[in-house]
Amino acid sequence: MGTNHMGRQSIRFPQPPVVRGFASVGPLGDQFTATVQDTTFGEKSWERAERRMQQMTLQLALDGAEKGRTLAEAMALARAARKYTDVIEVGTSFVLRDGLAAVEQFARAGFGVPILADVKIMDCGAGLCAMACEAGADIVTVMAFAADKTIEGVAREAHARGRRVMADLLGAQDAAAAAQRVRALGADIACLHVAVDAQQGQSGPAAAQVAAVSAACSGMPLAVAGGIRE
Repeated sequence: MGTNHMGRQSIRFPQPPVVRGFASVGPLGDQFTATVQDTTFGEKSWERAERRMQQMTLQLALDGAEKGRTLAEAMALARAARKYTDVIEVGTSFVLRDGLAAVEQFARAGFGVPILADVKIMDCGAGLCAMACEAGADIVTVMAFAADKTIEGVAREAHARGRRVMADLLGAQDAAAAAQRVRALGADIACLHVAVDAQQGQSGPAAAQVAAVSAACSGMPLAVAGGIRE
């Protein structure tokens, strides 16, 4: 079969090769972090699918201070789940009860993954972001409904320190439009979030909504949180 070279590393076959089938057999299923049915991850090429797969992360959200969970218990849970975790979130309830000292403890624990401080900034963006970063946060959250200058201030301060910003879309009437706005204002990650009080036994964001917001993100990573049970 002849080939045509396309540049130095790619070739084109006159008749494209065809994969007739594939399968896997063995006791390894339980060792995978996740399995998917769509091997292209919704992308149009294998290269984009690989990039999308590499961007997928599992964030461990540590909350429950309002129910009496101690910081030591949260730390033990983080250690137990560490090998499955790409980001450790110090939840809002711990920040409210224990202050930024909670973030400091997780930052000093040496987990080897980014520490997210879920401080949900709504005003005084640059100043509050600086406080969270000084406590050791690698990622700081800001509410998407905050003023433009607040989000810009958080992004400016975080980026100056080599940190990232997650914009929480909680409460947004048009999450896709909100994602586009926060991206333009400097956010690094958008979070499609169903509030605990709004779940009432319901599941998390619908797949169609996730797809729509992901498309609106135009390459910006999208986190999904709240009511996820599968």
